[in-house]
Amino acid sequence: RLEALRDANQPEQLVLIQTKLVHMLRVKGDEDGALVVARQLPTDKDSLLRGLLFDRRDWSELASRQREVLAAELNNGTTNSIEALGFAAAYNRLAGNKDEFEKHINTIRTRSEKLFGGDSLTHCREALFLNGFTDEAIQLLGRDDPAQAFQVQIMRNQYVDAFEAAGIGTTRQSRDAWLAEVLVNPDRSKNWHNNFQIAVQLAQVLATVGEKHESVEMFEQLANSIKSNSEGVQLRQIAEAELRAKMVEEAFEHAAQAYDKDRNAASITLLFVNHPTAAKTWWDIYVALEPNDTTPQRLARVRELFYQQKNRDQVIAQISAVLARVQALDAKHASRTKWLQAIGETYALHQETEQARQCYESIAKEYGPAAIRLADMLAKQEEWVAASNWYHSAWQQDHQPYALYLYGEMLTKAGTEDVGQESKQLARLIPLAGASRYEGLASHLAQRDLVDAAQQECEFLRRCSTWSELPMFHAIATLSQSVAPDDPLRAAAYSEQRMLNCLQELWHFTDESSYVRIPLEVHRDRAKGLLKQHQLSAAVDELRMCQRIWLGDLNIPEAFVPQLDEAGQSAAADELFNRSYELIDETCTIFPNSALHHNNAAWLAAKCRRRLDDALAHVNRALELVPNEAQYIDTQGEVYFQQGKTDLAIECAKRCIELQPKTAFYQEQLARFQASQQQPE
Repeated sequence: RLEALRDANQPEQLVLIQTKLVHMLRVKGDEDGALVVARQLPTDKDSLLRGLLFDRRDWSELASRQREVLAAELNNGTTNSIEALGFAAAYNRLAGNKDEFEKHINTIRTRSEKLFGGDSLTHCREALFLNGFTDEAIQLLGRDDPAQAFQVQIMRNQYVDAFEAAGIGTTRQSRDAWLAEVLVNPDRSKNWHNNFQIAVQLAQVLATVGEKHESVEMFEQLANSIKSNSEGVQLRQIAEAELRAKMVEEAFEHAAQAYDKDRNAASITLLFVNHPTAAKTWWDIYVALEPNDTTPQRLARVRELFYQQKNRDQVIAQISAVLARVQALDAKHASRTKWLQAIGETYALHQETEQARQCYESIAKEYGPAAIRLADMLAKQEEWVAASNWYHSAWQQDHQPYALYLYGEMLTKAGTEDVGQESKQLARLIPLAGASRYEGLASHLAQRDLVDAAQQECEFLRRCSTWSELPMFHAIATLSQSVAPDDPLRAAAYSEQRMLNCLQELWHFTDESSYVRIPLEVHRDRAKGLLKQHQLSAAVDELRMCQRIWLGDLNIPEAFVPQLDEAGQSAAADELFNRSYELIDETCTIFPNSALHHNNAAWLAAKCRRRLDDALAHVNRALELVPNEAQYIDTQGEVYFQQGKTDLAIECAKRCIELQPKTAFYQEQLARFQASQQQPE
């Protein structure tokens, strides 16, 4: 057919058929064949070829082609776009073209110096973040959004840098002076909003570094300063920060005040991070059933359902009382079905399986989500036929592909292999009608421990999507996580592609922290893979890049220092440990009352088998500040163990078990310590 079109001189038809053929070969998995056909397309239709090269991670050819893109932009009389420069830098970095990489990065730097905000500055920042220049990118972020920059620096555990950039300083006196300026003139300007957000974050930080009294005072001062505001947005910021600081009572109080200002449902859901939808539904139930409740009273009712309570029987009685009232509503009540579903899920949360089942059964014939829940419960009991019936009912009601797939899976387990496989295959084909039909297929399978099937779906979706489509973005994220334990280099490659996707001007991570976290994952997984292949020098380079991106991530030295020691790379291991230890030790100096950071310093030293005397001093200080904390006692035991004081380590492990008998890790620690005692010297 292609040859006939060539002979007939029908170039448009030829390109159309070639394009379709490339897509079909790629979906089939024949990437080599797809690449051969894609190379025959005209140069102005090379996006498919670039996508295939991106799939194959052929960075050298992509770098070469990106030179053509840059040249074409200049020939058209336009300045090179930041997008084109960012990709050129990334491709040359990955291809090992150091000079070209640095040239493009320097161009981006120069461009950013002339910008004072807007999309262009954002794209410069992204290009620097995603090419490993984290500190410079954060400086640009600070020019555009100081509060976000402060948050990212705190996440990196670089408190001094964060405080200095915000003008706060590291002493109580300097913090008080800075806060006074924020409070004295709440003029609602952009600068005030930024400083208020930073102040809220600062109050949260102080709670985590052992300055709880100062934190409480600061939160209260901030709340008082905005009492006259008609909106609740700042109070919600305070409540969220208080919740993260484990100041639950204060968070509920300020969230209630925020809700009474503007009736924004976010004031409710922010308090129930793990169950926002269910909590909002219960809020609506109580609005209807207890209309005279004040906001704090209603929040207290919902809180009893989702926060751990001592009197479980009382909570179950509360749920049952509401159930009776909802069941008594007219069957045509607009919210009755939704409310019964939420009640069933809350019963299930409290391990009241039979009551949950009864709720689901009462509405499952007309409400797909309830049918799914009922089917899931039956599947766990290995009642395959009954589960298949309810999955099929859910499929007929909502036509979600995952329900049809699970119906087929249950039939397969029940022995009806042919019909089961047919249903699963149809479920996999339905999403090809459009990306919207794919919603959640892979994730729903993974949630039900069908991990291989979920991975297969992600790989299928990867081959069906282009790099400008959201499904591809999610598919490679899942693939990266699933292959990481066995093939870290492949995981790193997937994450790299996901990361580079955000160099497109219309793409970005929704959370600024991802610009630190994802690049770290790329270099961390690459280091793992290179160590497996005994490419020690290259692995050390990747670990250095990890610390350049996020020096405060203590998981990197904890995981890799022992491996480097074992591989005979003690100098590199020392370097890796020392840089991280110096940072955490500095934090302990600035915040001497931070039990958390003293413990982290001790744990890092113990796991890396370095500075053990200092480690013991740190963990002892942590236990002075917070006595009888099992986590800190465990760290003390680990330090003793590394010092060769096994008897003391065993005593620590036993104390941990007394304090938290259900924590398996402490049992494992005791067994480990005791086993070492029995080994011959």
